[in-house]
Amino acid sequence: MNVQQLFAPAATADRALPYLAGLAAQHCDLVVTVGPTFGQALNAAAKANPHTAFVAVTTEGLPAPAGVDTVSGNNTDKAAEIRRRALALPAPGR
Repeated sequence: MNVQQLFAPAATADRALPYLAGLAAQHCDLVVTVGPTFGQALNAAAKANPHTAFVAVTTEGLPAPAGVDTVSGNNTDKAAEIRRRALALPAPGR
């Protein structure tokens, strides 16, 4: 499994979308986003890239992005759920 952490300086959803599209183009199986800017771009990215799983880590009190899976709760719960989803992905080559 290949894991990368990317800090993308996107101030708007329009600027965040190319980053998400680029990750899908690199054949990432799972893209996890944090923050409202990327959350706003996730619905469009998910529709355009159906073979990539997109998940938004949400913060209590902020709206969850429409049309994508979200993970909420305390930091321990969020980390455990993201790990579970990553481990549930098919092994490379299958």
